Formats: sequence, structure tokens, C-alpha cells
Amino acid sequence: MDPATGFVVDFAVLKQAIRALIAPMDHRLLIPTGNPSLTVRQDDRRVLVDYAWPEWLAVPRTHACLIPVRHTTAELLAQWMGQEMMRVLGAEATETDHATGPRGRGKFGTDGRIYDQPGGMTR
Repeated sequence: MDPATGFVVDFAVLKQAIRALIAPMDHRLLIPTGNPSLTVRQDDRRVLVDYAWPEWLAVPRTHACLIPVRHTTAELLAQWMGQEMMRVLGAEATETDHATGPRGRGKFGTDGRIYDQPGGMTR
């Protein structure tokens, strides 16, 4: 919590981070690059996916979004998005003062701890 504002997370920062994360996925084919059954390659114009045979799927680069998950299930996408939000919000946080909690705008301190109240933290 930011002692000056009482905010755990500044909603404007959170909203901007979420929009930046989902914008490249909007109206695109999500390709799971962590799937061991797929080989994903790119050239200047296309994303090529080898599965049953080489170039099993060819998609224009502008129509594809590569996601580092094993499968594009709602659960794995939510987990990945949550991790990305923690990374982004952690970068937004400034130096952590262990006596008062993070002084930045994010809930996540730069020391990797999650702060839930002034001076208090959870792991």
C-alpha cells in the first residue's frame, strides 16, 4: 500500500498495463509457443507452425500472436497474464522501504514480495 494515497494498486496503471498486454492478442490467432508438439517459425510475412507436417499452419504475422504457454486454455492464459501483470506492476513500483512498504504505485515491491498493508507483507 502506498502510505500517501492508501492505494494498493493505482487503477489507471493497472488498466494501462492490462490494455498493453491484451492489445496484441485482440482479433488474432493465439499460438502456444510452449507446446512441445508444435514447432513455430517466422519469416518476413508469416508465422509457420509445424505439427502433423511442415507448415501445417501458415498465418500472416499481423494475424498471429505468439503466447509462451503450453496450451491456450483460459486457465493457462490467466496464469500467464497474472505473471505478466506482476512483472509489469513490479517494474512500476519504486524502491521498497521495509518499514513502510513500497513507495511506488504498484502492489508488488521490487524485492519480489507482495505488500498488502503499510509495513506488512505476504509472500
